[in-house]
Amino acid sequence: MQKYFIDEAALIAKVEENKKNPAKKSGLMKRLEDIQKQAEAQQRGAKKK
Repeated sequence: MQKYFIDEAALIAKVEENKKNPAKKSGLMKRLEDIQKQAEAQQRGAKKK
């Protein structure tokens, strides 16, 4: 049986640092956002006519 010592302060600091970084988007999320932007652009174009 092994005992592990965890430095909680260091762990919390690392988690807080990771929260500051923007989350990476998956390929599916990027495609969905692109489709949504295209749909909005088409709606704007239809309103102008």
